[in-house]
Amino acid sequence: MRAVVLVNGIPGSGKSTLSRPLAAELALPLISKDAIKESLYDSLGVGDRSWSQRLGGASIAVMWSLVPSMGGPVLLESNWWPEFRALLLEDCQAAGVSRIIEVWCEIPADVAFARYVARAGTSRHPGHADQTLIEAGPTKWREQNVPLNVGPLLRVQTDRPVDVPMVAEWVRDQLGTD
Repeated sequence: MRAVVLVNGIPGSGKSTLSRPLAAELALPLISKDAIKESLYDSLGVGDRSWSQRLGGASIAVMWSLVPSMGGPVLLESNWWPEFRALLLEDCQAAGVSRIIEVWCEIPADVAFARYVARAGTSRHPGHADQTLIEAGPTKWREQNVPLNVGPLLRVQTDRPVDVPMVAEWVRDQLGTD
């Protein structure tokens, strides 16, 4: 059985902050969409929001192409907007994934948006073209602040410190591992 653990949530919800220690605690490989996307920016250049979206789609494709070679469960970190649920299920099927476990980074949309704005000018790669989303305001964050509900789901409050060992234990239970 090939399984994936999705660390999912709206931008600014704390996915990266949670996924790194969670992957370490679980001893699972971590594939991060932004890590791939930023490598593509460095190789292919920075462009406008449309270019960022194209590289985002390419990054997701790279993520899924790596899953079969991992030989076991893998942790994937990205934001999967609910409108892409069907595409995610197709990607899972193509990668031979039979179990999807979702860790949802639960946070008020306005808090996530404020985090996103704060990091846009500092720690984010300039290729993300964050300014376009910032100018649109937090509406999409509010509308899309729901998990995919594609398998077992754990909602983790990420507007406060997270008990990573507890989250890892829940994931282990879902994977059927000790």
